[in-house]
Amino acid sequence: MRKKVPNGLSSNPRYFAFLTNQNLLFWTYKFYKTFDQNGQLIRDLELNKLADEYLEGTEYYPMRLFEDVNTPERILALVMHSKSGTNFILDFDLISQTFKKINLPELEKNSDYKVELLSDGRPTGGYGGAVSSYQFNGKIIYNTKAFNEVLVFDLKTDSLYVKKWDTPLLGYRRTYLPPKTVEFSSQEFKDMVRKSDEDISFGSLVWDDKNERYFRFSEKKHFSEELTDFGSYVSTGADVFLSVFDKDFNLISEYQIPELTHSIGVHFVKDGKIWMYENINDELAFVIMDVEIL
Repeated sequence: MRKKVPNGLSSNPRYFAFLTNQNLLFWTYKFYKTFDQNGQLIRDLELNKLADEYLEGTEYYPMRLFEDVNTPERILALVMHSKSGTNFILDFDLISQTFKKINLPELEKNSDYKVELLSDGRPTGGYGGAVSSYQFNGKIIYNTKAFNEVLVFDLKTDSLYVKKWDTPLLGYRRTYLPPKTVEFSSQEFKDMVRKSDEDISFGSLVWDDKNERYFRFSEKKHFSEELTDFGSYVSTGADVFLSVFDKDFNLISEYQIPELTHSIGVHFVKDGKIWMYENINDELAFVIMDVEIL
């Protein structure tokens, strides 16, 4: 049976984002198109043709695309080199049909936590080393799970800077260093995943518009010796930590939340409170947290 997809839309676009005009931007390899909410093709950005040395093949992958809300004809792409894991920004000007490459050497140390997975000695994928990216207040923010820091690209000033924290509660970086290669089906892989997750995982920041501050959850998971049907260790809970930063990324407060005993899933901030999705008896519910700094 043939799949029916909207006009010009690939049957398997990997990612999408809302634009300021409420249209949708979809992207994957060699595919960068905008659609209205009725599925009609609005525009082919053809970013792969503008930056053909990076986006025409499969050696580089566009992880995230962002629109500059103050300059909608400006698109910024976080691009990863598939073999080395190196990340960089491609900054596109759709009016002049030009772009510039911005290297991100601050993210290179994250390769210490990237593991090459093998199947009978042959490369089959990777584990760890992912970079998260998101946009708030005219800034694109990048972070990893392994380091207590963010890399900030200010769209207004075109400046790139790093904000680091080394706190008594969480430290600066994950202490466990995994092996460089591991067989995917081995016990070593299961143990590696467990040790990684038992160490600190720094989450992404979310913006509190009402109080002009950022929240961030971090966690250390706990496991039993029991295995799941897929052969991984059963998670029994987590220590959850909340960090609060001001609008300039200065740490205001940081503490463990004993009432939260498992990993935090999708969450957002509304009216100064943190809303967390929760599945209760297969029904969607929310846990709402009010944060007061004493």
